[in-house]
Amino acid sequence: MTVKEDSALNISCRCVGSPLPQITWNTPQKIGLKTATLYQQTSTTSINSTLVIAAADCIADNGVYTCICENEAGRDSKVVTLTTQCQ
Repeated sequence: MTVKEDSALNISCRCVGSPLPQITWNTPQKIGLKTATLYQQTSTTSINSTLVIAAADCIADNGVYTCICENEAGRDSKVVTLTTQCQ
């Protein structure tokens, strides 16, 4: 995924399972969500998670974002690579 610096973007992930999976996000900063906000919506069998970056930083936000879905039945993941074009 490529965006321009200061652009807003959403990275979404949906996990379905029984028991209900837990979602974990790994971000390029490895120390949590520095420039992003996390929104989650849960039902009895699925969870939707959206990572919202209001204004992409051309250095701090570049990299690999991984959404990890995990429950007793197993683990799955989705990887998105973000490239921010500096102005």
